[in-house]
Amino acid sequence: MKSIHSLFVVIGLCAISKVSAQITDSSFIKSSLVNTDSVYTKPDVYPQFPGGEKKWNEYIQKQIVDHLPYLIDDPFSNGVCVFKFIIGTDGSVIAAEPQNMHNSELAKIFKKALLKGPKWIPAQVNGINVKCVRMQNVTFYKPQ
Repeated sequence: MKSIHSLFVVIGLCAISKVSAQITDSSFIKSSLVNTDSVYTKPDVYPQFPGGEKKWNEYIQKQIVDHLPYLIDDPFSNGVCVFKFIIGTDGSVIAAEPQNMHNSELAKIFKKALLKGPKWIPAQVNGINVKCVRMQNVTFYKPQ
């Protein structure tokens, strides 16, 4: 009877270790499906500027106001500049390129603001920080 009791204990321990191994294996599978070298366009959680969209808009507006004389003097900075940038796994902007208005002061100012600005809260896939691309329009029209 003692050997049967020991057998149940051993079988029970094996079953418990099998269940915990399955939990670990599924989290491993989940994380192994995330490629942190890839740049995601549709993550589970999108990157966010610290303080949210309101703070993001305030930050960009301040950059434009601080550089207003340069923008007013530049004939190429009138309109909407479209920017594509990549936010890294640590929240830093690792690449930023204008999609139009390439040589305008507006594009130069916006790129500098992106690269020198605060770190973002990074995007996530399956709870893991990933690189993510973001598109952003910045508009400047010269006062009449």
